[in-house]
Order: sequence, then structure tokens, then C-alpha cells
Amino acid sequence: MGRWATAASWLAVLGTLAPACGDSGGDGDVADAADVVPDEAAEGTDAVPDETSEAVPDDGAGEGDAAADAADADADAEADVPACRRTGGRCFSFAQITDLHVGEGRDDYGTPGWDDAGGAEDERTAALRFAVSSINLAIEEYDIRFVAATGDFADSGERSEMEKARDILDQLRVPYLPAIGNHDMWPYTSAEEAPEPCGDRIFEEVFADHFETLEVLFDGFTKAPTPTYDPACRCESHFQNYGFDYEGFHFITLDMGTREHAPFGYSGVHSESELHDFAGGTWPWFEGHLAATATPGARNTFVFLHHPPIVTTAGLLDCLSPEETGRLEALLRSDGIRGAVWGFFAGHHHVDYAMSVYDGQHVIVMPATKDGAVRVVQLFGDGRVEYGTFL
Repeated sequence: MGRWATAASWLAVLGTLAPACGDSGGDGDVADAADVVPDEAAEGTDAVPDETSEAVPDDGAGEGDAAADAADADADAEADVPACRRTGGRCFSFAQITDLHVGEGRDDYGTPGWDDAGGAEDERTAALRFAVSSINLAIEEYDIRFVAATGDFADSGERSEMEKARDILDQLRVPYLPAIGNHDMWPYTSAEEAPEPCGDRIFEEVFADHFETLEVLFDGFTKAPTPTYDPACRCESHFQNYGFDYEGFHFITLDMGTREHAPFGYSGVHSESELHDFAGGTWPWFEGHLAATATPGARNTFVFLHHPPIVTTAGLLDCLSPEETGRLEALLRSDGIRGAVWGFFAGHHHVDYAMSVYDGQHVIVMPATKDGAVRVVQLFGDGRVEYGTFL
């Protein structure tokens, strides 16, 4: 199936599943829309010159028109709100997959070298194909609109591994959101290693036209410009950060993976995550994006990323540092943003757990899809989020 044929099928599915309504807001937005009836319209005189008002007798038609206009405004406001917002029912769902690790267990996947092509079918590709089939079969039952794929498409960052993952993911009947993981970051085989962490560039190249498709599919789709100079690795980095609106919710995908090489003679990068606080890095982009899109108190923003944005015990499963989590908490509690973010969906640790952090935000971590895990997250109009379903 061609890339744009896939995009057309996604558009068709989204058009079928989406309710017949415009952009939606919370209950407060509905009240505001219903209450807007200008005084001038109610009285029907201020916009008309005195001469006209003297020449045309007041027969009361203006008041009737104003009442009709107000009724029409109320009806329009009601029509713009999805039924789930009025009833508290399910709005829609999304699926999450993570840690695909295509190429795991092979010295060199695909053709020779890390900047390669091809790749055999094996246990990892079979697991991913099964995950895709499971999601496709569950689309109507759970009203799944898209899939968040939260990193580690590849096991050793080879182009062939990422391309194979994409070829399989393109069989999904709904769009998917690629988030880069630490295993995607620095390509290597058993015989050679890339001279720098250029996996993010390969990732961007492999999914380039896919991101163009997402821009067409989703309102307000914004992707951070790349590349940028990364002072930590003294190289150019292609940070994979983007966000979009959908049915009254906002979704963000973040790149917090380190570009630092693994220690003790290991290949690739180590498992730590970082805020990347420098010009063109993830942190300034995230701050600016939240400031521009957040609705304080709405809890309608969801963030996808590979590493859970937390401190892990004794650094055994490295994520953020205490100083970095402190900055993240300060941002989430700041004026104009507080209460906008419901939480974060991540992978990396290959286990299932959930916790509440910062200003009541949730961190939801799922097991690896290479081991069969596929999560369904259901969003409800009354603010409920159900994430306990696995296919």
C-alpha cells in the first residue's frame, strides 16, 4: 500500500468515526457561547441612525429578531459540543504501543552496516504485526482514533530496523504518532558504530512523509524545526517534538532522550533522559508550546514520550534528575498552565505501573509491545480517563 493511499484510508476512517461536530470545548465554553447576546442587538436601536428610527415605526420586530438570533446562537453552541461532553460518555479512544525493538538479537539486521535496508521477518516483527492486527480489529469496539507509538522502534538504531517497523505500522487503519526512544538514537551493529548519535536524523528521514500526513490529518499540528546544534553532544540533533488538537483535547509528543554515549564500552546511548534546555532543544519548545496551547484547569492535554518523566531509584533505570523534575513541576504549577495537563504516557521500563506526580499529573507506563502489550486509553466527556484495558 502506498504512503498516500494509507493516508487516504486514515482520513476515511477518521471521517467515519468522528462525530459530526466542530471543535469542542469544556462546559465553561458552552456557557460562554450561550450567554453572548449584545445589548445593542437586544434593544435594536444603537446601530440605526435617528432619522431611520423616526421614519420607521417601532413594531417590535427588532425584539423578536433578537430573540430568534439568541435562540440560534444557543443552538449553534449546543451543536458544536460533542455528545460525550454533554452526557459524560466516551468521546473516543487511542491505543499505545511501545518498545518494539525490531532487530533485537541480531548482530546486523538487514543489509550490512547500520545505514542499510531490508530485514528479515522474525519473532519481533511477528509481535508487531500481531499488535497491529489487534488494534485494527478493536477500532470499532473502542472507537480508536490513533495510536501513540512511544519509542524504541529499533533495537540498535539501524535504518533497516526503523524502516521495517514503519512498513508494519503503515498497515494500521488509523494514524500513528512516532516518538523516538533511546534505542533509536545511536546506530550500531556488532561490527561498527555510527560516529555520532545520528539516529534521530534517520528517524526523521524514515518518517518524513508520515509527519507530513499527520499535519494534514490533525488540526493545529506543529512540529519543532530541526536540526539544532546540541552543545551536550557537540553535534546537530533532530529533536522529535510535536503537538496537535483533536476533538477538544490536545496531544504532545516529546523527545527527552539523551545523546550521550553509553559507558563501559557499550554501544549506543545510555538510558538517561534529559530536558535539553538550550536554543532549539526540547525544554524551550515544550515551555512555549504549553504556553500557547494550555487551557488551565481543563486537564485535556496528554503527553507521549519514551522515558517516564520521573526520577528513578538510584539511577538504575535512569530518567530525569531531581533538578529537572523540579523544573517540570514548577512549569506544570505555573500561572496560565496549571491544571492543563492530565498526564504522561511512556514506555522504556517494560513494566506496567501508574503514579501521580507534580501537580496531580499521572504517569502511565506500559510493558513492551515486543512482549505482546497493547494498551487502549478511553477518554470520557466528564474528564475520566480509563487506561486499564490491554488487547
